[in-house]
Amino acid sequence: MRILWQLCVLLILLNVHKLFGQEFEITYGKPGFELSKEGIDTTDITKIKSLIDGESRYMSLLASVFLAERGISDIAPKIKERYRQEMKDPLPPFDYLIALYLLKDSEAPRYLSEFVDTILTRHRRGQHADPSQMYSALEMMYNLGDYSRFPLIDSLSQNLETILWKPGHVQVVVAFGKRPEYRARVFELLKKFLTYPDRSIRINTVIGLRQFLDISETRTLLRGVALNDTDGTIINEAIKYLYVIYKDPEVINLCEQICKTTIDFSVFEMVISWLWLHIATPPALKALQNIGAARSEGEFHQWASRQINFFRPKKPPDTVLVSIMLDTLVSFKHQVAALGWLGDKNFVKELDNHLDNAKRHLTRRDSLNTAQQVRLFQEKVHREHERTKQKQQRGVPRDPRFVTIEAWKFLYHHAGYILERLPRERKPK
Repeated sequence: MRILWQLCVLLILLNVHKLFGQEFEITYGKPGFELSKEGIDTTDITKIKSLIDGESRYMSLLASVFLAERGISDIAPKIKERYRQEMKDPLPPFDYLIALYLLKDSEAPRYLSEFVDTILTRHRRGQHADPSQMYSALEMMYNLGDYSRFPLIDSLSQNLETILWKPGHVQVVVAFGKRPEYRARVFELLKKFLTYPDRSIRINTVIGLRQFLDISETRTLLRGVALNDTDGTIINEAIKYLYVIYKDPEVINLCEQICKTTIDFSVFEMVISWLWLHIATPPALKALQNIGAARSEGEFHQWASRQINFFRPKKPPDTVLVSIMLDTLVSFKHQVAALGWLGDKNFVKELDNHLDNAKRHLTRRDSLNTAQQVRLFQEKVHREHERTKQKQQRGVPRDPRFVTIEAWKFLYHHAGYILERLPRERKPK
């Protein structure tokens, strides 16, 4: 039963806790469920109050958190008294502090601060001390507006070998970074954390950096992590923030550089997926080709070649407007031409005309004529690609007017995605 309650308390902490010092969410329910299982009528507030100073510590903890959830503040004196009585217990009664925190009791920060000191003292003496509770106490103090323990956090950060619970430490440090008076110092600590051998420190630091996107150096730090870290998950997080949040144009080059040099196939596989699965633009396909050429043999080459062969542009979700899809197709056309995958200026101009006409019809809400222009575009691309392919198969030099397989993949398939969203043309009678 005691183990079950400890699990419930853990669930409470997880439910109320948002990473990096944001406000706790009051979304419990477990104490009431446990009280009901013990045969307690949860509508009998007087009975539940009596449990706080009863013989059973387990029931006292349940009752304290249950009543605190409901804002019944007159229980605070009893909770404090019971807490002081049990502080010598090998398992400090942290649950009472959760109750005081929920009540936003004026003395809660002091009790939480004393609890932090108790955990540190017990740890130094080799006694039982749960570091996760210490960091939860520090975050509770932060949320209650008490920032007095930042010097302690700063001091502990100087020797990360002494950190009791490394992920929790980083999270608390990041939380203080929201305070203007600590922001610069916290950023310097995070830069230091990125060099630490412990994986949990580094990954939580990378995640924490999303709170510092307003600082220009953050992008440089994330690029450095992507290039220099050896852990695939950490590299992946760095690339994700660079691509999704920063829209960093250097992400493709970054992925290419990593995939050309890494000796870890799991890292290679993870990073290359950004090119073919997530980014999936003409420059991304070109990067895949460069990687395949650089990794000329073995499983690295085979995996790169597989992604090149099966590559196709992403199908936009249904929420993307047809006008945006047309703009993307125009962009793809320019990109494949710039990469040398589409030839002849007059042919490019013909394709431009079809897309310009399609956009003009779309603005007039003429879906049928929009579809007709996109289909003409698609047919010309396909026809010219077939000619290019036949000449290549016969070993004949290609004409100035050509469409390579790479250009065809982007232009033909993306035009098809647009046509799926438009009505079919009426066939002539």
